[in-house]
Order: sequence, then C-alpha cells, then structure tokens
Amino acid sequence: MEINKLNQKIKIEKQEESKDELGIFKASWEPYFITHAYITFEGIGEINFKSGEVDHSSVSFTIRYQRKTKELNTSDFRVLFNREIYNILSIDRMNYKNKYIKLRARKVKR
Repeated sequence: MEINKLNQKIKIEKQEESKDELGIFKASWEPYFITHAYITFEGIGEINFKSGEVDHSSVSFTIRYQRKTKELNTSDFRVLFNREIYNILSIDRMNYKNKYIKLRARKVKR
C-alpha cells in the first residue's frame, strides 16, 4: 500500500476502569493514540429513503503498524472518525508482516 493513501486521521480510544469514591467500578474511554488510516466502506449500509442519505455503518480502517497496535483488541478499544464512534469487530494483522493492520468496525447508533 502506498503511504499517501493513509489520508484520514482517526483516534483510537481505550476503555479504562476506575473506582469512584463509593468503590463502584466505572468505565470510561481515554485517548490511546491518533494515526492516519485508509478507509473503505463495506457494503452500502442502511438507506434513509426520506432524506436520501446512505449510512455507511460497516467500515475498514487500514493503519500502519506501530508498537501501540500490538495491544489492540476488540473489547477494550474503539475508533473515532468524523465525530462518529466505531466498535472494532475484528483485527486483521495482515500475515504478521508488521507493516499494516486492518480494523473492521461498525458505527455505533446513537
């Protein structure tokens, strides 16, 4: 893949657990790192016939391999892109060549 195709900025967030003053566990999303990605939409998603808008809910983010990407998993991390939240469904390490990683994700409905 050519480096110039990684033209969209995304933020990876990690879920952190902490205890409040009553000892109750509370989960929050903290920034993990910001990187550039090549983005492809998978399928057309849902179509709103009234407005004519297409909801691209399934997305693949291809990012360069970095040390921080070793820790990525589907339960503790998510992607922010264009003010939308995407849950990571799968992580393709692309034959473990340590060059690129593909994150398949689905947009969170608000």
